[in-house]
Amino acid sequence: MINNSMIKLANRFMATQFPIWGADGSRYMDDPTTVKFPNLSIIPDLGGSFISWKATQGAGNYGFVDRTFLQAWESLRKYNQTKKKFIARFPFHFSDYFPSHYTGSAEMFGASQARFFWKTIKGDPGEIKGYLDAEVYNPWGKITFVNYSKPVQIARGFVKEYGYLSGTMPGLYTNPGMLPFFGDFFKDLDLWMSWFNESKTLVDIQAVMKKNSWRGKLRFWQYADDGDLDQDGIGDGLRLGMEQKAMDLNVSLDTPEEFSRYCGQTTIPVNTETTIEDPIINVQSEVKTMTVRYSGGLNVREAPSAGPTKLLTWLPQGTKVNCVETVKTGSDIWRKRKEGGYCAEVFNGFRYLI
Repeated sequence: MINNSMIKLANRFMATQFPIWGADGSRYMDDPTTVKFPNLSIIPDLGGSFISWKATQGAGNYGFVDRTFLQAWESLRKYNQTKKKFIARFPFHFSDYFPSHYTGSAEMFGASQARFFWKTIKGDPGEIKGYLDAEVYNPWGKITFVNYSKPVQIARGFVKEYGYLSGTMPGLYTNPGMLPFFGDFFKDLDLWMSWFNESKTLVDIQAVMKKNSWRGKLRFWQYADDGDLDQDGIGDGLRLGMEQKAMDLNVSLDTPEEFSRYCGQTTIPVNTETTIEDPIINVQSEVKTMTVRYSGGLNVREAPSAGPTKLLTWLPQGTKVNCVETVKTGSDIWRKRKEGGYCAEVFNGFRYLI
């Protein structure tokens, strides 16, 4: 419950032009010297629609899973299972392009980072596909047209391998200073743009994208890192459940309908570690009208399985589904539509139909 520390959204561009807002975080939002852990339910309780959390960084001897990721991810998943509100999750990987951290080709190092990332998230990849954080950071120094080649090759290796493993291309998190270094291979990727200057507008970002011939869609704008949600000059990170005043704030550039559809793009992974599948334990005729509960919408599949089955169509939140048959596979429940195809009522413990 939110008490008198309730934060009112500022009447600024975020609350007017871009009502779909959220945050991102990592271990820096948690003070390891205390037993307290960030309370990630406050953001969706306030009306936030998404949270991105750092899952991994690098690979090999220098790779690690963010120490807060698994606990943060699980708490957000449980929020979606128990609350009437919903928060979309998407993980990101922080690209390591420090030259002493790998041997062999840069592209192979990028691919190994993608494998590490996917291994970490594949059991629960979230509602929005993963993003690659490929930005300028201090260990490398300033990226120029003299030294950009290796970092970009690493990013290319990551994108290719992640696409192969997950079945969908990742999004790209970066900033205007890095954008010119990404060649034609990257230009169809969705963007998550970091640009903190308060004098900048969406027109400025679109101009930068046009200048760099970017074809992909701008999905998210990280507009601030001060955590000042109500614009009173004080960071709201502590009141938002974190253990730091400052934190990153973001908006979605999608319409509510587009955002809902985008939440359904993450491919539900196939368990490749075993060939044993849950048997169908019950199939029965049951005529019933249900409603799509999930804000990300719901896929209609050719068969009652989240494996490599054909996708027939997609249903937005609120759609009525005329069910004529119930199929239980293990703990999952599928509904056959009168119009054809199957929808997940309950999958991996999450309820999609009510």
